[in-house]
Amino acid sequence: MRYRALGRTGLKVSEIGLGAEHVTFEGYGEIEKVLDRCYEAGVNYIDFFMAAPEVRSQFGEALKGRQKEMIMAVHMGSIWDGEQYQWSRDCPVCIEYIEDCYQRLQIDAIDVLVLHLVDSMDDYHTVMGDNHFYHYAEQLKKQGRVKHIGISTHSVAVAAAAVGCGLVDILEFPVNPIFDAFEGEYHFEGMFLEETYRNMQNTKAEKERIRLYRFCEQNGVPITAIKLFAGGPLLQPGNFSGLTLTPVQAVAYALSRPGVSTVLPGVKNVYELDQVLRYLDATDEEKDFSVINSSGHWDFTGQCTYCNHCLPCPSRINIGSVTRLLDSGRIFLSDNLKDAYTSLKTKPGKCVKCGDCVKRCPFGADPQGNMAACAAMYE
Repeated sequence: MRYRALGRTGLKVSEIGLGAEHVTFEGYGEIEKVLDRCYEAGVNYIDFFMAAPEVRSQFGEALKGRQKEMIMAVHMGSIWDGEQYQWSRDCPVCIEYIEDCYQRLQIDAIDVLVLHLVDSMDDYHTVMGDNHFYHYAEQLKKQGRVKHIGISTHSVAVAAAAVGCGLVDILEFPVNPIFDAFEGEYHFEGMFLEETYRNMQNTKAEKERIRLYRFCEQNGVPITAIKLFAGGPLLQPGNFSGLTLTPVQAVAYALSRPGVSTVLPGVKNVYELDQVLRYLDATDEEKDFSVINSSGHWDFTGQCTYCNHCLPCPSRINIGSVTRLLDSGRIFLSDNLKDAYTSLKTKPGKCVKCGDCVKRCPFGADPQGNMAACAAMYE
């Protein structure tokens, strides 16, 4: 397993994490098997979206004695009505579920308390305003019972506001090439409707969701990526978007986006988890997602997608990471970007101009020129 910095938190997280809600469909035995596979593979980040009390208890038992090996994200605003999940802003009720979660997961502190599913600006102002929702999270953080505060949303506007206000440490956000083709705000359900895509135009303009990722990178707010498969359609041939990827390609795409620290696939069992973990040993050809350029919703001609199809580099430069820092720095050269540049194992100034990367780039970009431009920008 490879690990990445989780923004400013000081934590290192596995590139592949676990979205735990779907494991519950197959019962406690499968929960144990999936967690055992996670330990074996080095997965150390789990997102607990589910609210069913008995499921949280099952996870607590399955994690028993090993909780400190995992970084756990728990959602505030996800509750259970006795039969099914509910979304709530009733602060006392949400607090009750969070307090109950400490006992059921058998933990003293929550690593990441996620303000759950804030999908409109009105709701954002409610959560961050006078109903004490954010204030309770902040109080827990001051007490040491919560280490970091995150927010989950499908809205670019909400995400940008949350990152820009400086009050959240982590953004949980859907990352996949289908959703990334969107322009404008859509309610979550609208992202699964064919008519949403019908009038979208192929454009070379940088999509606003990519601009959001750059904004996160500039501000040191990491993205924990959800909906890698667009809820499933991305893996299905002939889906409404006209684009199909393998699980390995979808993981590679999400991890290539600026600001992304870990991906959180929702899996039901060990088999599905293993399909995602194949990314760790996949070849460059298996990871290559350049097929997205064939979709009518994208045109990356002349642009870097950070796919690293250009590697290997004889100087061992991570060309995708360097170009990502260049593109983000062209918008705003923040201290966070400068720190990221400093931490590069091999600086772009080591480029020997062999031209191999230029020949390999499937999008006709100029990686060799980008290395020189990045070196000039940061050094």
